[in-house]
Amino acid sequence: MLSTWAPASATDAGAVICAGCGIIGGCEDQDDYEIRDQMETNFLGLFNIIHLTAPYFRKRKQGRYIVFSSISGFLGLPGLGGYCGSKWAAEGFIESLMYELEPYNVKVSLVIAGLARHDRQSTASQGRKANWAHFLMTRPSQPYASVTSPANHARRMVQWIRDKQITSDVKVGEMVWELAHCQNPPLRLLLGQHAVESMRDKLRFTLEEIEDWKHLYHLDDSELQTPTETQEGQDGGEMEDVVMSNVKEEDEPK
Repeated sequence: MLSTWAPASATDAGAVICAGCGIIGGCEDQDDYEIRDQMETNFLGLFNIIHLTAPYFRKRKQGRYIVFSSISGFLGLPGLGGYCGSKWAAEGFIESLMYELEPYNVKVSLVIAGLARHDRQSTASQGRKANWAHFLMTRPSQPYASVTSPANHARRMVQWIRDKQITSDVKVGEMVWELAHCQNPPLRLLLGQHAVESMRDKLRFTLEEIEDWKHLYHLDDSELQTPTETQEGQDGGEMEDVVMSNVKEEDEPK
């Protein structure tokens, strides 16, 4: 879904992109067309919208993109492999776009709201449970059919959040409105404690992994060169000069 607005004046313009679809199921249990559908909606759909609107904002030297992402855009969640892959692609694309459009005063932001509930009065008045997500669920194959299988994590997560008071989508909407009027917006706006803690845990794990394996990371360029290249680099080319001078002396007539 695409929405447009005029944030501050008639000369300003922006676009909110919040389309998305997801399928819950193990990576092995999802078919090619299911992975393709998620990529076409979550990544190529985003690309097509920006491809059409970016020239307009760029020529005006004024504009703003607010793109709804997900904690799945920086986490690998078992049971949501295809969805995570599409969101990772979208976040990488948006981060690259931010640098490219910066000279044209076009701002780009990702909204990561974590798990959000719908606070619509009609839903509460009819006595129905909140609508948490629009995910299709695949039938798990025998190797992943166990309730405790990691591939069923996303399925268990959806069941768990039904009774939890997660981030309100009304409050998310209010924060997005504030973001639209921010002069220096962040690339990523995390909304809700779940999103913040998930990001912190991912960064903490990444830093710990770097420290655990840092003895394999530090490879100097000299270690990747051949012995001849290393010697030439250390001698500043003197070795090659000596060899060439010897050849000249031998070739000179006596």
